[in-house]
Amino acid sequence: MAPVRLWLTTALILLAATPLRSGNYYWDHLRTGSATDALRLLKAQGYRDVKNLRREGMRYEATATHNHTVMQVLVDPFTGIIIPINASSN
Repeated sequence: MAPVRLWLTTALILLAATPLRSGNYYWDHLRTGSATDALRLLKAQGYRDVKNLRREGMRYEATATHNHTVMQVLVDPFTGIIIPINASSN
């Protein structure tokens, strides 16, 4: 019974230590939380004319154009989430 318990304990420790994966090779293997990651994410999601990219804690804030709308966005390069703050049409 002890070997089974040891094996199960080891398996649970390894499982807990395994980082969550998004299923996207780029974000799972190359993200570092850098400004470059934030910029690449914005461009991959169709944002253009990215300006004023600056760090705000663990996220980045920027002004960018998406679907002909200029908006401020928050970018989390670790999760890949882009949050529009405000928008104004051109």
